[in-house]
Amino acid sequence: MLKLALKNIWARRRANGWLFAELVAVTVVAWMMIDPLVVQLYDRSLPVGYDTDRLCMIKVLSEVEGAPGYDAALTDSASTAADYMRLVEIARRLSGVEKATPLKSFCYPDAGSQASLGVYGDADSTMYMVSFMYFMPGSDFFSTYGIGGVDGGTAESLDRMRFRGGKSRNDGQRDFVISEAVARNMFKPGNVAGRTLSLGDDSVKVGAVCADVRYLSSSRNPTMLFIPDYDVSLSPGNSALILVRLSPGVDAGEWVEEFRERMPRFTSGNLHAREAYTYRSMTDMHLYSNGGSDMRLKTGLLVFFLLNLSLGVFGTLWLQTRRRAEEAGVMKAFGATRCHIVGLVVTESVILTVAAWLAGCLIYLQVALYNGLSQGQNHYLVFDHSWAGNFALHFAVVSGLVLALLLAVAVVGVLLPAMTIARVRPIDSLNS
Repeated sequence: MLKLALKNIWARRRANGWLFAELVAVTVVAWMMIDPLVVQLYDRSLPVGYDTDRLCMIKVLSEVEGAPGYDAALTDSASTAADYMRLVEIARRLSGVEKATPLKSFCYPDAGSQASLGVYGDADSTMYMVSFMYFMPGSDFFSTYGIGGVDGGTAESLDRMRFRGGKSRNDGQRDFVISEAVARNMFKPGNVAGRTLSLGDDSVKVGAVCADVRYLSSSRNPTMLFIPDYDVSLSPGNSALILVRLSPGVDAGEWVEEFRERMPRFTSGNLHAREAYTYRSMTDMHLYSNGGSDMRLKTGLLVFFLLNLSLGVFGTLWLQTRRRAEEAGVMKAFGATRCHIVGLVVTESVILTVAAWLAGCLIYLQVALYNGLSQGQNHYLVFDHSWAGNFALHFAVVSGLVLALLLAVAVVGVLLPAMTIARVRPIDSLNS
């Protein structure tokens, strides 16, 4: 059958030439539109490294001079730090709360911005930009987020560790917690705890290694430094956050609504609660502002263009197949079965589609070699061992998706008319 299919394609090379060119164009357009969409969907499907379903945020604001209830005697750093930690303790005792921890308001996962540092490990002498965020040691930070350790370590064990340094307690050297991706890629194999990480002219020691955490849920970058920070004071007019982990079975949306009703009583000194929201809503907002709307637009355009192009290919295949009714009748007169006729027509369509797909992929390969393949929102991605970061594998995966799409269109485009012409009686064909 394959040999006969090839002969038929060559015999109709003039008509098939236009169809071949159309399929090549569809391949190139499909590549341009599917590649960025697939990468974004892949990045967003990756685990972020912490549990967002049971997390909520309480935004705390420090009153400015002249505001109702403002007390000028409570504006020093010690007073604001004490008031802040008092609110954290109050949050821990709220109904439905399992854990709570103070959180820097500008540096945390999906905060809307990305903080990075240039660091050196001992695996090579190259400087890499990695993400970082601050945490207060002993404040249940890791267990509140649900960030576990590695090699049997737990979030609770990370919270119990003693760390040196921080902005207000710097004894000349600091301990960091690094994610497993940093340990794996920036240090030679072996025990990483106690090893030195270089930040320019400064050096810090690795206090512990935690599981991978993605700073942005729209990125697949898992490299993270956690820096101990004991300074929790607030200047007037500034804000901070309290991260809350709810008990199992507590609905985050309902808890936030209940908290907002009693929010006016959530005060201490010059600090008071300004807003509360679920972590999931914040993450969804981040995803929307970081490519979410763009992804919807690309998805809509992809569906629109592929639908139109597919209809064009579908229509061409349908007409060409229907015109072969006389040929099908002659084949049946010589003993061909319906299945043989349908199989022959579908085989011809598949061969032509695969050939056009190969040509289209070769054309797009030249573009990809010059401009690169889509990398989504991974602007600070340093170590990428996924298929999306491997050019050959990335090209193969997206090419396979494009081929599957083309084959679906081609097979459906010829299957129905092929089944129709396969039912033609030999006598009808000979009489015509």
